[in-house]
Amino acid sequence: MSTLLSGSPGVSPATSCSELGPDPAAARAHAAETYARLVPLLAQQLRVRLSPDGGRNFPAGKHSRPLAPIRPQLPNRPSTISTYDADGKSQVLFLDFDVALAALPHAQALAHVDEHAAAATALLEKCGGRAISTVSPSGGRHVIVRWAVPLPFDELLRLTRALAVRFPTLDAQPMAGRQGQIRPPGALHKIHRGQLTGYMTLTMPIEQAEEILRRPCGATVWIALQQELTAELAHLDTAAPGAPATWTGSATASEAGRTCPDCQAVVDIPLDIDGHPWLPRASGPRSLRPEAERLAQLGNWEALGAPSASQPRLGLLNSMAAAGYRLSQLHQRMQEGTWAGLARLLNSRRNGGPRTDQEQEHVLRWDWQKAVAGVAWRRHVRNCNTSQNNLSTAPPPARVADATSARAGRCPKQPRPTPLQRRFAFPGERGPRPEPVGYPHHCPTVGR
Repeated sequence: MSTLLSGSPGVSPATSCSELGPDPAAARAHAAETYARLVPLLAQQLRVRLSPDGGRNFPAGKHSRPLAPIRPQLPNRPSTISTYDADGKSQVLFLDFDVALAALPHAQALAHVDEHAAAATALLEKCGGRAISTVSPSGGRHVIVRWAVPLPFDELLRLTRALAVRFPTLDAQPMAGRQGQIRPPGALHKIHRGQLTGYMTLTMPIEQAEEILRRPCGATVWIALQQELTAELAHLDTAAPGAPATWTGSATASEAGRTCPDCQAVVDIPLDIDGHPWLPRASGPRSLRPEAERLAQLGNWEALGAPSASQPRLGLLNSMAAAGYRLSQLHQRMQEGTWAGLARLLNSRRNGGPRTDQEQEHVLRWDWQKAVAGVAWRRHVRNCNTSQNNLSTAPPPARVADATSARAGRCPKQPRPTPLQRRFAFPGERGPRPEPVGYPHHCPTVGR
């Protein structure tokens, strides 16, 4: 291997800095090689800013230096590169996870930063993307994604802020301005009282990081990532300036829904990338409740005392829809065998024998649309300030003393809910099943 720019002995590019031990010369050699090979792929402008105060500030002007386009030399001071080009576009997404944003004791803050950085990397890989990461001596982490084409400032900032909603330790500042700066891999971290604190160290071999950056992410990854962050992006699009970064539960509609007779709002349902309805959650899909998870794994609807598999199946799909899953994720888990019980519920019917694959798919799509629409409607009824629906488990105060009048409004053809219905009708949603105002059920005398 050729001699490094810093003049230190050569270090294998397949060796990570954490494996070099306490040898300062070897650590600098690895940092210099990292800087020389990766910075040309990351810097959006051929300028580098040097810190005059040991890494606290990185002003422009006289502290800015040209950056060599091929194998630039590692500066002898803490330095930063530009996150955007002169036109306000960038081919790289820099995610800066800051220990200070955790607002916890240092040990717990480090654990939160590690967890959020790992979760962000896993999210990118789930969408088909690739990323590299670095760690600083203070415990902060950078997750870096390179795109096939330069992307506009507004789109990258919007995506970064959506990720910050999901991962609270993510600092959006490096991507929040067209003059944004960030320490690149291999750069000096800080100089404190004349002593170097360390370098921005790769968490993977240099060769692997370079290969990832030379194979940038394309439009498919971008679209999949937008879908995964549907709830967070919807909050950013609807929240007022300065509002706290928490999702309120409303999303941009892609499908016309029912109109609430009280507030006249249309209860819309967003569609995923495959065109199927779903209910995104701000933190991604959550785990099912234990009883619903067991039913999804085993599919033992007979043990529940149900007359058929249809009612437990719809209740389970309600729970999955409320948990934020998509139809494609249901297919994936059934194919993997994780939710083999759901496949059994789809294959079971009272008469006629097992269903074909085509029939199972038809039943799944039909029941999934009912489940998503039902959960969306009940969420609106629960949050509607002018709704006449009472979701409390207790009767209205005016009817507590008069049981006859409490039963007067119930349809005579509608049977009382069984324990099974109360348990599995709408798992994942609190409160009993409401009868929406203006939405007639099977009885012709009700809702007309």
